[in-house]
Amino acid sequence: MIKTALIYSFSSKYLSISLQIVTTLVLARILTPEHIGLYTVASIVTGFIQMFRDFGVSDYIIKTEKLDESILSAAFSTSILIAWPLALLLNFLSPLIGDFYGDEIVGHLIMILSLNLFLAPFGSIQMALMRKKLNYKPISYSNICNVIVNSSLSVLLAMNDCGAISLAVSSVAGTLVTVISIYYFSDSTLKFSFTFKGLKKVAVFGANVGAGNIINYISHYSVDMCMGKSHSLSELGQLSRGKSTVQLFSMMVTDAIMPLISPYFAAQKQSLNTLGEIYTKTTKLYCYLVFPFTVGTLVASDLIILLLYGEQWLAASFYLKYLSVAFLFSSFTVFFDQLLLSQGMVTYLLKFRVAMSVIRIILAASIFYFDIEVILTGLVFVEALRFIVVQIIMELQFNLKFRFFVNNLIKPMLGGLVFTAAILPYYLVDISSDIFSGLLILIAGVLAWSLYMIKFDNEFLYETGLIQYISKANND
Repeated sequence: MIKTALIYSFSSKYLSISLQIVTTLVLARILTPEHIGLYTVASIVTGFIQMFRDFGVSDYIIKTEKLDESILSAAFSTSILIAWPLALLLNFLSPLIGDFYGDEIVGHLIMILSLNLFLAPFGSIQMALMRKKLNYKPISYSNICNVIVNSSLSVLLAMNDCGAISLAVSSVAGTLVTVISIYYFSDSTLKFSFTFKGLKKVAVFGANVGAGNIINYISHYSVDMCMGKSHSLSELGQLSRGKSTVQLFSMMVTDAIMPLISPYFAAQKQSLNTLGEIYTKTTKLYCYLVFPFTVGTLVASDLIILLLYGEQWLAASFYLKYLSVAFLFSSFTVFFDQLLLSQGMVTYLLKFRVAMSVIRIILAASIFYFDIEVILTGLVFVEALRFIVVQIIMELQFNLKFRFFVNNLIKPMLGGLVFTAAILPYYLVDISSDIFSGLLILIAGVLAWSLYMIKFDNEFLYETGLIQYISKANND
């Protein structure tokens, strides 16, 4: 079942990513850095409110072993009672937020995006049910429909000089299509409706999980929020482009895996020691892809930005270098939250998130007093600190030794070194006059890494099932 879920999750994810990348390439040449900066602020504000909206309801459904219509109705009602008042509050505050950032368009964008809050509860329950059953076929169809509508509408509106508004309107249209399609493709026999019964049980669970998600979100986007005020929205747009480039990996890999991880960990009935080993193996497989991606974005940041977005975004390569290193450290702990959540260690996870979030928020507030280079360096150190703290917790709670964890990363590191050695000639190329040579060097790095994986270290290929397709192709 897990392999079938992976197939649907990855296939829909990569089809969606292909469409999104094409859309990004087009929009980057139509919209300006200021447009992206405006939308970044608005989407972060509404995204923060979205954290309150979910309130851990999806996780509650996944965690609950025996579901019935009363439980689902309570979960649905909780979502409605939280989301709709928040949407109204967001509409009321949107002009004030626009004034705070010195541009009324921010307020207009927030008003449009708040419509997502009205729509989201109608699809979240069904989607959580599908995730619980690892039924990713309807989710895949729904995601593809979302991306098609979102991408086509955003480009159409941008070409008609709608600016940042085009991104907000297309986002709402995508959410509407998701809700409609998730119901159309759903085959669940369980029904639910609005009720006031059972709300307390959902709220108690959501108070811990939801609070943790909210705190995590604030800390993650605190630098962006502060930079939108301390610097120009155009500079924020460049930072956002750097982040979105790193997030391409999340779109291609992490987002496809993550919905499966929590149910997978929750289904494991082994001892805590064995769970630590499963966590290590999962992280190891993930890092096989992380190392070459990080090296590529670090070494060829200017070429990647130029190819993806065009010359007006070249300043984003400065941010991309720092963000790539921070991403590398964060990759070592990417599944930690899901592990604790799946084992019911919600309070423990909340305390950890609060502690790390306080550090990030303090760092973000420092942007008003220090240069951006200092803040970006601080982001790297925060992710390194998180890695150290997580390893201490893993040893205390799951008896996972630091040496065992690091030893498991040696093979992925060797693959990363092969990729690094292959792209070293990149430093001899003048990208401003010879983009083609730089691109060929990166392709050579990917080929060298792939050859190493096939000939000398096929664990990743075996575990993901790719080795079967390669062997079949060679036999044919």
